[in-house]
Amino acid sequence: MTDLPNPLSLPVYSTDEATRLMEGAIQEYDGRLDGRVRAWAMPFSADYCTPELLVAAKELADRHETGVTLHHNTEPAAANTGGMDPEQSMREHGGLPTEYLEEIGFLGPNTLLSHLRGISDGELDCLTRTSAKVVVCPTAAIKGGTGRTNTGLLPEMLNRGICVGLGTDAGNNSNLVETMRSMYLVAVLYKDARQDTGVVPAETALEMATIQGARAMGLDDEIGSIEVGKKADLVIFDTMRPEWRTIFNPVNTLVYGADGRSVHTVIVDGRVVVDAYRPVFVDERRLIHKVQEIGESMVSRTGVSFPPRWPLV
Repeated sequence: MTDLPNPLSLPVYSTDEATRLMEGAIQEYDGRLDGRVRAWAMPFSADYCTPELLVAAKELADRHETGVTLHHNTEPAAANTGGMDPEQSMREHGGLPTEYLEEIGFLGPNTLLSHLRGISDGELDCLTRTSAKVVVCPTAAIKGGTGRTNTGLLPEMLNRGICVGLGTDAGNNSNLVETMRSMYLVAVLYKDARQDTGVVPAETALEMATIQGARAMGLDDEIGSIEVGKKADLVIFDTMRPEWRTIFNPVNTLVYGADGRSVHTVIVDGRVVVDAYRPVFVDERRLIHKVQEIGESMVSRTGVSFPPRWPLV
């Protein structure tokens, strides 16, 4: 939701209407499908929303016992990607973007901030004080040429005990939605940036993809680890594949060598949804063709074109 003009052609609503739409979505969808669907409040970013809308979104999350999230990049170019320019924030609010969010009461244990490019070390204090959560999307960050590995403070967030989960962002931003690729990237990018092979070890990357991700979504009492009383969500890998050789430390091999190709079985809440590498709940080939048709139709309607640079046969 936005209630301020923006350069991204996002619909602009009145503050009251935006609040009603968020609450309506939460009331209709939160907890559906036996709790598998969760609905959160989401003002798009602090730059495109009034403080009144931000506060209203946080109040909705508190009242309905769900979450609130937004894009939160704090860098000069943030206005075009979802976030707030630090200098602009200082002029308009008298503090850095994260300080502003804390000041108006937006941050809290049920707040999830996405991306966090450009955040300063001092702003990490805001996250620590309020127990706000974070999700980073390394696949989108590096494709967008954002300089994330040079300026990102992921190791510092982890050292402070801030909860950080992993995401991928949308397909148009990263071209993939595979958590394992994000897991690999987050484990290697900061080693290179800090010239320190001990930064973000494989075990930490795996935790970010599992229990920390669940904690960031407020679901760590249900999923994210294999424990009695939690949902039976399991991914079983076929280790008799070339990318798993040679196994000495299974976590290292999983993070640095494996990918989705070796996923043999997936169980969600006790239900097998992938068996022998194939989804059992959908006609995969038919879905692939359908998605291609939808994509071609969208491109045709918008007039957008992005032909290959090379001639293809």
